[in-house]
Parts: sequence; structure tokens; C-alpha cells
Amino acid sequence: MKKVNISVDDELLSRVDMFCDKNYMSRSGFFSFISAQYLNQYDLIFAINSMATALNRFENGEIADNELKDQLTQFSAISKRFMETQTPYR
Repeated sequence: MKKVNISVDDELLSRVDMFCDKNYMSRSGFFSFISAQYLNQYDLIFAINSMATALNRFENGEIADNELKDQLTQFSAISKRFMETQTPYR
């Protein structure tokens, strides 16, 4: 695991510290968690857009069943990864 230094606004860091205290997390754990969450959400948004495009192409006869099936498989994998990282802290 690598160590990094970041600059954070004082008010934001205060909010992060309060959240961490309330949820028994370290700052490092918090920033690792939210970074993973953000990247997973980004991947999911991309997958949703890709899936919508594939469905439209399928509906218009522009894509074969096996290509749509591949898109569904990719979407399912990304969705599963996203849901596995949804850990509520309260």
C-alpha cells in the first residue's frame, strides 16, 4: 500500500473527521473508501450508458443477440462490484 499526501480544505477536513469519529473510521480508511466509491459510481454510470446504447441498437436491429449478451454480462459484473462496495457507515 502506498502513502500519499493531499491538501484538504479545513472545513471539509473537519467534516471528514466528525464523520470518521462517528463511524469509527480512520481518515485513511475514509479517503480510500470514498475514492473507491467514486470510481465505482463512475464505472456504473458508464455501464448504464453503454447498456442503453446497446439496447437501442438491439431494438433497431443494429446489434446481434450475442453482442447484447456480452453487454449484459459486463453490466452485471460492474453492477455487482458496485453493490458489494455499498457499505453503510452509521
